[in-house]
Amino acid sequence: MQEYELGGEANCLYYVSSKCRSWIPAKTILVFAPDSEARSIVRLRSFARTSGWLNAAEENGAVLILPVAEQGWTQEKSRRVKLLHKAVWKDALSPDPSEVFRTVWCWETLIFAVGYGEGAVYAGNTAVEQPNAFADVAMVGGVPGIYAGGEALSDRWLLPDASEGWQHKNKDIPVAVWMLGNMDTAEAERYFAAAATAADQVKVSRGSFGADPETTAMILREFDTRVRWKNSPDGMPARLKTEAQMRTGGEYIPDSVTWNGHSYNFFTRLPRGASDARGLPVVVSMHGHGEPAWMFAQKNGWPELQDETREFLFVIPDSPENSWTISGDHGMHALMLEKLEKTYHIDRTRVYLTGFSNGAMATCWYGTMHPELYAAISPWNSPLCSFEEKLLEGGWEMPVFAINGDLDHKMDVPRKSYGKLFETFIRLNGGVPRPAQVPCPWKWKHDAQWDGSNRYTVEAGYREGDRMTTYEYWNPDGKPRFCFTELKDMPHGAIHDEARAAWMFLRRFSRPKGSKTVVDRQEAEMDRNFAYLSLPGGGEAVMFVPTGCNSYTPARSILLFPSKENAPNPDAAKEWLYRSGWIRQALRDNSVLLAVPTQGVPRDGDTVDQLYRLTWGKTESREYGDILWRPTSGENGRRQGCVWMWETLWHIVGYDDGAVEAGNAAAARPNHFASVTLIGGAPDTFPDPEVQSDHFLVSKAGKNPDAMKGVSEDYAVRV
Repeated sequence: MQEYELGGEANCLYYVSSKCRSWIPAKTILVFAPDSEARSIVRLRSFARTSGWLNAAEENGAVLILPVAEQGWTQEKSRRVKLLHKAVWKDALSPDPSEVFRTVWCWETLIFAVGYGEGAVYAGNTAVEQPNAFADVAMVGGVPGIYAGGEALSDRWLLPDASEGWQHKNKDIPVAVWMLGNMDTAEAERYFAAAATAADQVKVSRGSFGADPETTAMILREFDTRVRWKNSPDGMPARLKTEAQMRTGGEYIPDSVTWNGHSYNFFTRLPRGASDARGLPVVVSMHGHGEPAWMFAQKNGWPELQDETREFLFVIPDSPENSWTISGDHGMHALMLEKLEKTYHIDRTRVYLTGFSNGAMATCWYGTMHPELYAAISPWNSPLCSFEEKLLEGGWEMPVFAINGDLDHKMDVPRKSYGKLFETFIRLNGGVPRPAQVPCPWKWKHDAQWDGSNRYTVEAGYREGDRMTTYEYWNPDGKPRFCFTELKDMPHGAIHDEARAAWMFLRRFSRPKGSKTVVDRQEAEMDRNFAYLSLPGGGEAVMFVPTGCNSYTPARSILLFPSKENAPNPDAAKEWLYRSGWIRQALRDNSVLLAVPTQGVPRDGDTVDQLYRLTWGKTESREYGDILWRPTSGENGRRQGCVWMWETLWHIVGYDDGAVEAGNAAAARPNHFASVTLIGGAPDTFPDPEVQSDHFLVSKAGKNPDAMKGVSEDYAVRV
């Protein structure tokens, strides 16, 4: 251990393990010694040895900080812990003088504190007043003495310029704590448990514990399993599996390839409980600088999504020095994919590349250097610069789902070039950039915008969807090929919801061997969106339900009466839907289409009633796992909700002679439609002036024939 001293406001003794490097995340461990030992550097030096922390930190590859408290801990302010971290991170040099980045990687996600006696009371007080600083706090022989600081607003340490909407009191911010000893912990337990997000975030161990190597080793083992992810202005504490568990625990299968004189480890994960990955697509996820694969695997949400959907094989490569380079590492990808294909028989046409920070830079580099390997890419929190211009010149396509934090200040400079980059990515995927005519976050007008109100909902499986906004740019067929998503109040971090959003985009694409263009599986599988409905009165109608329809977003239902010439039978009606542009429009806004051909179908008010009864509450949601509304047992017994074909959003459109029949049907059923559009024709048959309304919205013949009892006789309205 290399020893250093800092004077001034920091006033501490600190040590740097010989294992520390600028590219290996090091724990920062603050040790608050008892008052008697914390009054001078000399006493702290002795305490570091006798307590076992000096040897433990060296073996663990940690940075150890022992602050001086000349007047005792009751005179010290809790904000000092953040000042100490900042000062030491700036000062601590890597033991390897040849490194380009000289300072040790004192990552904010791995700050720990341990206090003894009066120092434990101070550690507890800092946990109350600075909860967003720590991955874990251990208190040996003491508990917080003051809780008033919990009522103060957080300083939003990880993102001080967060929006005004992100305001939380310290008492509402979870922090992991461990109290060791026989002191009264009841009040502390109640206080910290109130904000805890997991039962084991508040631990108590009874017995005799002191500043000895045995207790130190026990505390450090606990610290090895803790992290505070940098996913919001205050972060979030979480459990962390150790590197040994990652390599030998059985969840991940280790393997390696050799390229350019370097050995590259990679870890493969099958869906939980699966024994075979034959035919599965692959998600390759690249870690960031200084964040090894074993840590990165636990923060990005892909494993949880994999177990939920069971739709892909998950692979995490590990770089030799926790950092990817533009020229030194790209060749290992082809070798890794060849090995995966031989071992797991994967679907090589559906391989997707994603990554975070430096791993997102690698995603852009390697995805555009070797487009033949990947069907689509998803870079998170990085500059988007790559070889996209060369791809454009070469006629390649590469769908992109990019994600950034709105206040990720590492992106401040790259954002200035987004105008040109967005233009290239739009063109790369067949789109036409259109200058925004109204105030817009970006230079180019987007085709659609999604957020927590219309896509990233709790019902769709998102936990923090209200922080997400996606801007979509479409190809000429009305399909999103380039998407940019912003995370509100997000520093340089990630949340699990990003994986879900990215997968819903990536999974659509495949790249046939040798092809410069990609196949949109949503387009290729379009027939799955069609259905032929047998009408009780005879004949069939053609139904089209876009993939985006679900049970929690109201869908327009558009009843279409084409001309007899264009739709003499169901197959012709289906082709007409494509030619007329209705399919493209339906995909844009997730409208349900019901086209009624002329063959054997009396296109009248009775047909309108029949179509309503055949579809309302019986059309299965196209979204996986959507069981919000009227769930039924579908294919393979899986429960699935129904599309919300809201009765307030039914429309009818007719063309030429079909317009005549649509007009007649609307005249007979005026309370069924929000609008009636007649092109080239007008109704020629009208109901008897004295015919009474069927009270469609509440009648037995209307919305719910099995439950509704009809309306009172007093409500009599003529059609």
